[in-house]
Amino acid sequence: MDKLLGNKFITRDSEKTFQDLSKDAVITLYFSAHWCPPCKSFTPKYSQVFNAVNNEEKRRLEVIFVSLDRDQEEMLEYLESCPFMALPFSDKKRIEYLCRKFQVTGIPLLVVLNKDGSVASMDGRGDVMRLREGVVDYWEKLINHPETVTLEERGGAVSFKRFRIGK
Repeated sequence: MDKLLGNKFITRDSEKTFQDLSKDAVITLYFSAHWCPPCKSFTPKYSQVFNAVNNEEKRRLEVIFVSLDRDQEEMLEYLESCPFMALPFSDKKRIEYLCRKFQVTGIPLLVVLNKDGSVASMDGRGDVMRLREGVVDYWEKLINHPETVTLEERGGAVSFKRFRIGK
């Protein structure tokens, strides 16, 4: 997964590396921007969830903010309002790669990753809005035991990646 995310992150007051991520935590990519009204509305809600599920002893959720801001100053100002790690604004190639890989066509977009860096959910935002603090329990189940997740738990959404047509 470090090949996907790189090894350098920033927070509002320090620098972090891939090794600083909790090995047991659910890892999410949060594509967002300072200028985006829906992002400004969702970020405080997601920050609340982040703060509610993490404590000094255990981090259950890691958020990597992928900024789509126009400049570094806007990005850093936005980062001040949330407790997340972020890809450095200067890592443009990685940001562009992640936008292509996850087909980012609109923001906010919250992607939940499996341990190998593949996608567990492309609807992390919907999951957060539906489940609030319970979302991490759902994501852990989705990542560790996907075959046990019911359609009702998915909020009625079906992942077509799990179905094969033909042989």
